[in-house]
Amino acid sequence: MRPASDFDGVRAVLGPKSPTANVCWCLIYRVPSKLDQEIRGPARGE
Repeated sequence: MRPASDFDGVRAVLGPKSPTANVCWCLIYRVPSKLDQEIRGPARGE
């Protein structure tokens, strides 16, 4: 079991294969559509 502060497992499941990808991180359900379209690359994980 890992502590909740260990984000590597979450990144492995939700993150894109390429860190510069403009998709994934399941943001479509958490942010407004316009913002989802504006966030690019590594900023999506941030």
